[in-house]
Amino acid sequence: MTVSLDQIIKVGPLRIALLSDRAVKAIHCNGFVFFTGRKHPVAVLIRQGAALNAYELDGHPLTRAHVEKLCPGAWRCVRDAR
Repeated sequence: MTVSLDQIIKVGPLRIALLSDRAVKAIHCNGFVFFTGRKHPVAVLIRQGAALNAYELDGHPLTRAHVEKLCPGAWRCVRDAR
């Protein structure tokens, strides 16, 4: 799984970001190259003021440690977003 931080969106006083699992594959066959890709959300991070919370898509909360395990640096990026 390759998880990355998507664009941080500003909605009034909120900062909202998604962590998404992404994959791209290239296949070479008979002189042709085919590419496939996929992207699906894994978690949502919501910051309001100094409070930053993260949730799985089913609503279960995630700890900062879990977010950092999924995508190192994501917590800091969302926390420091302007």
